[in-house]
Amino acid sequence: WQGGEPTLMGLDFFRRAVDVEMDALRPGMTVENSLQTNGVLLDDAWCEFLHEKRFLVGLSLDGPRDLHDAYRRDKAGNPVFDKVLRAARLMHKHQVEFNVLCTINAVNSEQPLELYRFFRDELKTQYLQFIPIVERANDTGDQTGTVITDRSVRPAQYGRFLIAIFDEWVRRDVGKMFVQFFDGVLASYVRGRSSLCILSPTCGEGVALEHGGDVYSCDHFVEPGYLLGNINSMPIAE
Repeated sequence: WQGGEPTLMGLDFFRRAVDVEMDALRPGMTVENSLQTNGVLLDDAWCEFLHEKRFLVGLSLDGPRDLHDAYRRDKAGNPVFDKVLRAARLMHKHQVEFNVLCTINAVNSEQPLELYRFFRDELKTQYLQFIPIVERANDTGDQTGTVITDRSVRPAQYGRFLIAIFDEWVRRDVGKMFVQFFDGVLASYVRGRSSLCILSPTCGEGVALEHGGDVYSCDHFVEPGYLLGNINSMPIAE
């Protein structure tokens, strides 16, 4: 469950969604739910539900206060770090399984160890995903054009960022901290392929389904040119 911000649908929506899933299950079938959120709306009731229904939660957090609030603010421009940190604490309290999705931009890419140690030592999270921000400078909001915004991380920046964290991780955190990119590289060596699309021969194994039924190969390319079809008129296997 991804957005925008899926928690804006409200907790009752997700209660109904899980009921629909259970009604649709047949013998031998299982269903797993994951939810990507900025955490701002999470409270005790949400966390009780997420734990009870075994949701895996991805929490969007870009590092300690100064790094997170550089670009992640509410509609009025106010910082939201305290609300996101509160969500992490509540998920720990209710034993919700969660990982951190951290977008790497022009600001926090310059502080790799401060960011990594914050997640490890203060937030006490073991699972990290790093997503490089490459934002096209155009008026269409799509993936066209070769110019990127000042907020975007540059290639050498991202390389130095990963190297600094890897050097720290490989010395003391192997088997304790799990960084998606490092795991993905290892999987590609061991198995010849990785679940991480940028390390795989082809993409398209993690399709994006929009609320109206449109299906796309990837949630980074939900654009007209990448539309595969609609489940209201075509079976998803097709």
